[in-house]
Amino acid sequence: MSKSDDAAGVEIRDVWADNLEAEFAVIREVVDDFPFVAMDTEFPGVAIRPLGDFKTVADSNYHILRANVDLLHLIQLGLTFSDAEGNLPASANGGRPIVWQFNFREFDVDRDISNPDSIDLLRKSDIDFKRNREHGVDANRFAELLMASGVVLNDSVRWVTFHCAYDFGYLLKILTCRRLPETREGYSELIRTFFPVMYDIKHLMRFSNSLHGGLNKVAEQLEVDRVGTCHQAGSDSLLTARAFKKLMEKHFDGSIDRYAGQITVIVDTGDDLTWFQCKPCSYCYRQQDPLYDASASPSYHSITCNSTTCYSMLRAATGKAGVCGADRSTCNYALSYGDGSYTRGVLGRQRIDIGGTSIEGFIFGCGLRNHGLFGGTSGLMGLGSTKLSLVSQTTSQFGGFFYCLPTRILSSSGSLVLGDDPALYKNSTPVSDTRMVSDPRQAPFYFLNPTGASIGCVPLDDHPASALGLPDPEGRVREAVLRLSAGAELVNLGDLLQLVGIRGGEGPPKPRFEFEGSSEINVDVSGIFDFVKDTSQVC
Repeated sequence: MSKSDDAAGVEIRDVWADNLEAEFAVIREVVDDFPFVAMDTEFPGVAIRPLGDFKTVADSNYHILRANVDLLHLIQLGLTFSDAEGNLPASANGGRPIVWQFNFREFDVDRDISNPDSIDLLRKSDIDFKRNREHGVDANRFAELLMASGVVLNDSVRWVTFHCAYDFGYLLKILTCRRLPETREGYSELIRTFFPVMYDIKHLMRFSNSLHGGLNKVAEQLEVDRVGTCHQAGSDSLLTARAFKKLMEKHFDGSIDRYAGQITVIVDTGDDLTWFQCKPCSYCYRQQDPLYDASASPSYHSITCNSTTCYSMLRAATGKAGVCGADRSTCNYALSYGDGSYTRGVLGRQRIDIGGTSIEGFIFGCGLRNHGLFGGTSGLMGLGSTKLSLVSQTTSQFGGFFYCLPTRILSSSGSLVLGDDPALYKNSTPVSDTRMVSDPRQAPFYFLNPTGASIGCVPLDDHPASALGLPDPEGRVREAVLRLSAGAELVNLGDLLQLVGIRGGEGPPKPRFEFEGSSEINVDVSGIFDFVKDTSQVC
């Protein structure tokens, strides 16, 4: 029996014991031309929750997954094959596109443990448990055919899923005829072995601010229509395939491959070296993204230990020159931070993409031994002033940069723009640029060259460089405020602060700084003054 949707012209083909061999013969024929495999499963829900003292939430979730998959049985598996354009393989009888829905016999709804709510939902979705039990596919025979089909253990096949942990768990149980590994790391290693290339829409949604929710909600947001019945594996796998294709078109410029290896890092304006954790990592902290595999990148090249980059540039950036590795060819780096965090690894270069723009030969650290509070990110991006920082390495290509970076305690988003065109910076207030000034004694920090400063229209000093530094800057600020705020009162709080009570409720006048190149910045009063009650009383 097959299900079809006349409007979409898609046939969701049910696979039972009597047509299993014939359908796998078709699958073996189409997998090379349709290497994107969207997958969904139906199973008896989460029925047990083992107790235990787990180090992390991720470990706890994995032990729940493992306990349920080991004990329960798969009910349905949907597979949708497609090519890069989203086309599906066609049926020989009428040329309609095919989606496969495998029905398994192992689950006994009357005897096996299950989640009652999940079973009720599957019944409402027309899952026929009695027919599955009598005519369903034998899981062991399915595993033999799948192993010989070229669909698994093949890095040319791209698996597409939505929140896939349980889906792959049940498949691995069937394929290996074993219980799942005891550790989450062992489970992840098995997934990488059987399904080398995998795209999880739930993970990819992080790169789009407009997508949220489950599969049905995401499909609705992407304007993708369902074919077939919800909570049946064939229909859900087809919806997954079509949502993935639409996601690629709208949010990834039509191709996910250019975003492979995308990593999340902390942006640090006070450091230079950009680094992230790499395979094989001998000692690494936990991160959200997969570890970066430099050996799989065709553009990666290690930096030799006798190079200028390894010695002088690395020393300027980190305070320590690189040292030779055991093979005398690689440059080893070591960088420590004030809070005790550190990274150790090798220096390399490769092409990276930032905002869709490629940067050739970017020098970075491949961290092989790392420790610290990096918030689950893959590493750190350095925006300092020495030659190894991101801004210095990209100066010849972009010419300048703008950034507005909130602290980690704020929930607001920030921005980093590489380029010297103020129009690139999406801001509600005017943007001006000025030349940075370096001080070799204070690397990696960069400075600006001030040419003037004022409070309101009153200049702070005839020598602006000293006005912005020492001596007695608050004296000049106080004097300017008093000149512009007739009748203001002073209360002495010591050498550092003067409390200014400004009558009339107008608040303090706004400060303004002038920099080289006729750049002017009007600073919000909150950047210099601290309001005690309202605009009438400030520090």
